[in-house]
Amino acid sequence: MLEDGFSTTLTFQLKPLVKLFEKEVNPPVFDSGGSIDITTMRNTRYRTFASKSLATVGNITATVAYATVALTDVLSMIGVYQLITLTFPDDSYIQFNGYIDKFNPSQMKEGDQPTASITIVVTMRTYEGAEAALTVVDPPNSAHHHFSGL
Repeated sequence: MLEDGFSTTLTFQLKPLVKLFEKEVNPPVFDSGGSIDITTMRNTRYRTFASKSLATVGNITATVAYATVALTDVLSMIGVYQLITLTFPDDSYIQFNGYIDKFNPSQMKEGDQPTASITIVVTMRTYEGAEAALTVVDPPNSAHHHFSGL
């Protein structure tokens, strides 16, 4: 069980040493896409629902501090597919193909550390365009095993 969000980090395959320093990270939302209303005139008291077949893995967002030297690296990765790893405090992680969709610097002002919000799209597809699951790896020394199937 995770007890503290510190320290959750992102690693980019194309630029593993990019000078981005995570302050806040929002992991992806797992979403069924809502329900299908299957109510008919034969229902007598309740509306009935079914689940959809496909799941959505949402975007990852983060607030990062950055070095200006990182701007060239970030620009080179905007919209470029790559393997991305989100590592949790217990050393478990998820890996997925995705890309940086947006890097949005905050206002520069006296007394505040310059930060940027970053949006990462989890594509759920291979480089060739086929559907692909993300990989979830449990923490070291865990009784659970590697899972690749979301």
